[in-house]
Amino acid sequence: MPGCHSLRKLFGFLFVFAACVVVARAQQDDATALQTLGKVRANLEASIATLPNIDCEEHVRSVGLIDNKVKREVTLDSTMRATRQPDADEFKEERTLRAVNGKPPKKQRNVSLPLSIAGGFGNSFSPYLALKYEQCHTYALLPSGNDKEMLMEVTGRLENYRNPLCRQFTVETKARFWLDADSAQILRMETDSPHAGERIGFKTLTTKTEYALVPLGQSPYLLPVRVHALLARDNDDHVSMQYDAEYSNCHRFGATVEILPGVSEVPVKPQ
Repeated sequence: MPGCHSLRKLFGFLFVFAACVVVARAQQDDATALQTLGKVRANLEASIATLPNIDCEEHVRSVGLIDNKVKREVTLDSTMRATRQPDADEFKEERTLRAVNGKPPKKQRNVSLPLSIAGGFGNSFSPYLALKYEQCHTYALLPSGNDKEMLMEVTGRLENYRNPLCRQFTVETKARFWLDADSAQILRMETDSPHAGERIGFKTLTTKTEYALVPLGQSPYLLPVRVHALLARDNDDHVSMQYDAEYSNCHRFGATVEILPGVSEVPVKPQ
């Protein structure tokens, strides 16, 4: 690289040579990460653009904990219907509640959960993977510990956070995507949002979502099958709220994320 061969002292030469190699390797890694990102986008576009209206069975367990002991627990069993909106890739979600804590729900009953999360198909990917937000993030491929998977980490690009397009993101928020090593299909997604719950006295929101290619008719589509979220408060009370959801029996039929009231929206997951 320019300037590397001009040093006269051996140790100086070796030091600068090593630094140049590191820079070159970092540039190569960035290029590989962006190439992988392009494959991920293509996979998502192909799946979400043709995803039909569907029904899925949804089982939710939401708990409030103090010192790791359950103080309140609510389970819900619902049928979730996701309907594509005209001229958009977003889906409208509607739920038919079938059971609360294992019993038929009472008519016109509003169920309050310790932690409630909802989302739209593909919406949670957009803040981290969409081309228009690429300038807001840094993308890196990290060791996954598994030859069959790749791990892509998305972090805030601090120097661009004054850009109006990037102001909606929290610099400290981090997303990790586990990808199939051959196809770059998303297998799992994790996010850490350190300040998501501060308005209600909590702090860090951590989410984990597992995906699978689910056959709907003659074609498979990428859908979430399992979601876990934890909203924690970092103090001596060890207070936290936990949300778990499982999806099954998804079939053809003919979001913005919501946390507790008063908490600002953060992208968490699709459902």
